[in-house]
Amino acid sequence: MVGVEWTCCKCKGGTEAKGKMLHFDKEQRLKHGHNNPDIDLSKTADNLSYYGRSFAKKCRKYDEQVESAKVKLKRTGKNANTTMIRLVIYLPKALQKDDEYDPQVVRTWFKHVGNILKAKYGDDFLKMDVHVYEVHPYK
Repeated sequence: MVGVEWTCCKCKGGTEAKGKMLHFDKEQRLKHGHNNPDIDLSKTADNLSYYGRSFAKKCRKYDEQVESAKVKLKRTGKNANTTMIRLVIYLPKALQKDDEYDPQVVRTWFKHVGNILKAKYGDDFLKMDVHVYEVHPYK
């Protein structure tokens, strides 16, 4: 079984969406320290991205998608438009052994997840960053 976290998933506008993209970008994670005690810094370089886009390219793609929606954006208040949805998908416990994982299994499994999302959402599937350095209980 796969766990998907839906909490805190709506980004209301470019500042919030790009802030999330920056926070989860592999290159940015390599440049900055981590305050989270559940992060294994030695595994940061193993994080991967479905498209392999740089932060700047992700931002350009986001801007293009929002512009192509041709919707008058309401930018403030409780009715502000949601411009990006963020999901957290956990590696199934069955693919882990004693809280360890095979990096090739992780890459293959998340590539399949990305392919499913790409098939379902097409160009609206903007990015997928996979973090293998965080230790979380299975949900």
